[in-house]
Amino acid sequence: MSEKVIAIYCFLDDFFQETGVNRSHQYKVSDAVILTAALIAARYFYGNQAAARLYLQTHYGLAG
Repeated sequence: MSEKVIAIYCFLDDFFQETGVNRSHQYKVSDAVILTAALIAARYFYGNQAAARLYLQTHYGLAG
């Protein structure tokens, strides 16, 4: 599962950089992390966003 999570995050990060999505610098989490958490929640945690966020935070330091 970890290779898939990393691949999803890298794809989304590259996609947002290429499309030029601009976010305010006041946010602590990038769009790629937010969408990765949502996709991981839907795919592996039956839609439980809190469990997906906890997984990403403990294993990758993301979604903190």
